[in-house]
Amino acid sequence: MRMRAAALLLLALIVAPATAWPRKSDKSPEAELSRWIKQRGGRLRGFGLGRACPTCLRGVVASRDLKEGDYILEIPFKSVLRLKDPGYAAFASEYAHFLLQDMHKDPTFNETWSAFWATQPGPDGVLTAEMLADQLLEMLQCSELESLARGQRGVAEQVFAGTYPFHSYPPMKDVLPEGTADLDTFLYISSLLGSRYFGFYRDDQSEVMSSHLVPLLDLINHADDPNAERGDNGTHVYARMLRPVKKGEEITNSYQPGVIHRPDMSLYIYGFVVPQERPLLSAVDLPGFNVSDPFQQTALDDSAHEAGGEFATAAERERLATRLAALPTSEAEDQALLDSGKNTDWRQLAVLQWRVQRKRALRQAIERLAAALGEPAPAPAGEAAQQAQQEDAAAAAEDEDAPRDELPKPRKGGAGKRAACSAEPSSPPPLSSLQPDILHQVLLWLPQTQRVHAGEVCRAWREATLSPALWNQLYFRLPRDDDEETAEAFVSWLLPRVGQVDTLHIDIQDVAQPPNQATDYVVGVMSNLTAALMCVAASLRHLTFETQGCLVVSQWAAALTRLESACFIGGDVHLKQGLGKLQKLTDLEFGSNVAELEVESPACWPPSVTHLSLEHCSLTRLPRSLTRLTQLRSLDLSQNTFAEEDGDETAVLSELTGLECLKLANCRMTQVPRELGALRKLRILHMGGNLEEEFAGADDAELLEAALRPLRALQVLVVSQCNVMLPDAVRKMPKLERLFVTSTPVTQLLPGPYCKSMRHLCVDWDVAFESREMLAQCTGLEMLTLARPHRTEQPDGQAEESTDELARVLLQHPTLRQVNIVAVQGRGLHLSIHTLRFVLALTQAAPRLAVQTVDTWDSDLVRIPNLVDFP
Repeated sequence: MRMRAAALLLLALIVAPATAWPRKSDKSPEAELSRWIKQRGGRLRGFGLGRACPTCLRGVVASRDLKEGDYILEIPFKSVLRLKDPGYAAFASEYAHFLLQDMHKDPTFNETWSAFWATQPGPDGVLTAEMLADQLLEMLQCSELESLARGQRGVAEQVFAGTYPFHSYPPMKDVLPEGTADLDTFLYISSLLGSRYFGFYRDDQSEVMSSHLVPLLDLINHADDPNAERGDNGTHVYARMLRPVKKGEEITNSYQPGVIHRPDMSLYIYGFVVPQERPLLSAVDLPGFNVSDPFQQTALDDSAHEAGGEFATAAERERLATRLAALPTSEAEDQALLDSGKNTDWRQLAVLQWRVQRKRALRQAIERLAAALGEPAPAPAGEAAQQAQQEDAAAAAEDEDAPRDELPKPRKGGAGKRAACSAEPSSPPPLSSLQPDILHQVLLWLPQTQRVHAGEVCRAWREATLSPALWNQLYFRLPRDDDEETAEAFVSWLLPRVGQVDTLHIDIQDVAQPPNQATDYVVGVMSNLTAALMCVAASLRHLTFETQGCLVVSQWAAALTRLESACFIGGDVHLKQGLGKLQKLTDLEFGSNVAELEVESPACWPPSVTHLSLEHCSLTRLPRSLTRLTQLRSLDLSQNTFAEEDGDETAVLSELTGLECLKLANCRMTQVPRELGALRKLRILHMGGNLEEEFAGADDAELLEAALRPLRALQVLVVSQCNVMLPDAVRKMPKLERLFVTSTPVTQLLPGPYCKSMRHLCVDWDVAFESREMLAQCTGLEMLTLARPHRTEQPDGQAEESTDELARVLLQHPTLRQVNIVAVQGRGLHLSIHTLRFVLALTQAAPRLAVQTVDTWDSDLVRIPNLVDFP
């Protein structure tokens, strides 16, 4: 996506919008790219490169009158560069590593995409976190953005050096020939990708978004209120008009709706700022800004800071005034520096432009709040502050000829003098005098209980704790299920604080009556709890409701229209009409620990659910009503009892053909479900803890072979604690990345196609020693986990030759980065002298190869992944 601030300096071509683009005589890189796109099946209709006016930024203009719904650009996916999907939320520098590696391995790749690369700006034409030098970071005058940028640039430097701690990458010096890519080039490529890739859905994986570079689409400029939209239809990427435009008018789209309409976000993510007379507050200045999750969508306007708005309070006015006063230069100073014309570096101009916009937005918001509160128009800080500003302006005029390429220093007698005076208080200020924004940050660090008690300290603190921004996550524990008074008190406490409750967890501790016996608390306690839910319905997105007794999910759930995830756990759970009306609910979990989950009708299931967990629901067969969930991608059925009686306990699975993740751990199954073969989209299958020894039959291996053979997309397979041999179908799986096969009759793993894709292997010690050839052929293996089989407590008796040979294979392995030794509750450390020498040999390969003890199967190192762990 081309940055508005950079476009004037980088691109000089002006195409007259009155004629079709490009003309035959036009040999510009963009024109050549458009011809290349057309040769590959792309279509351009009314799409032209140019400027809507002589002083406008160069972008895309309409070469003819366009109406709503017109397609101006259609590019087939074969002409779109799909970046490698790493399987997790990656930084731009990680995509850059993959891209450079592919470009080096495949010279034809560079030739194919040369027309596209020719249209991209050089290192001087991009500005994102990776390219923010220390001088520019200091110019930001914003600790939040500076911290984010340093962190992102640090990640890029670690990926380049091969020291990134969370994912293993070879150093770039080992990937590319010497001298072909230095750190500056790598940072430039990272910045280029980060500011230009788009997300689209591909490959019938309608829920999986991949990152792409899209030729020509990145020439369209951004607007907060665009007249066009981008999208894809499964075969093409397109740009389509949202409303009519006349010939010669600019065509725009929104790069990240709900995010970059804030000036700091557009600068940080894409490197441009859109000057406005009434700019919006920067995201960093909004109440509750979280530096650990900075790119959340925000309101499209600042009406919350106007009369009648949520933040029209004296505390918020003081908070904004404090932030504005803390900035080292004023809006007038920054505007004078911007207007001087002596600074021609567009990056510094963009930062200065943002500083002006930020301070103008703060000033205007403070003025609006003062008017809403009936206060006089705010002055900077009385007559002394006005005089100080005049002194600063005079000093700025005297220093007009000074270099403008760095952050202005505090003036003598001006802002610097004020800062020095305020830095020398005669005594520490009392807690009650903390500025509102500082107090707000202090309260955010406190646990919920202490935050509640803070409201009892004094009147000012009570007012501060009424801010809804402090209570976006709430945990309410009810000691007893008949404690109506506590439930009512919770509702009373909640009422003045509602507005931003995003996550609510209700936990009812003790059950006064047997779970199936109706009690008065259903009327008293539950009426109060449902009243609490109604209070927060407008903002609630995540709900957890736990009780040891009976829980009826009924019509009250229908009011929670914004709910995206929900968890209901009880001794006896009944699902009735109500939840099925929700349209945004995608993640749903039930647990019914005493009685079987009861579902009134298929309409009780929300059809939008994509991830469903029915773990510990006392099920003996799958409810037929699950077929209503046509968008279901992940289903967890672990810890139920599907022991074969009628033979159709899991028959419903054959109709859930969209499943990508299925977990059947510890379900006491005596046979492999034949329905597995119908789930051809499965990527994760957990079968551990089934086919127990006393029930295992001679045909189990054949049944497992037949069930797994069609699952060609499988990436994760767990068959631990199953008394069955591993079928040959597993060895032939082309995409299998993680295999867990412990405490089984398997004694050796053989080489096969799965070696090429294997990334994490979890096996018993004795299996690893006998599978040396297979391990050597797993050329992409990153992690090996060694476990003690459940079937024995005896120390291993491996021969010295086999331990030495396995150590040699692992130490010479090109990609292996970690070996885990499982020792849950002391199991797994019964090592012989030879095996101990093997472990010691591996530890000496640190830091290239890490050896770590795992004392729980819940550790992230050996945790069975979910769909969220994959792209």
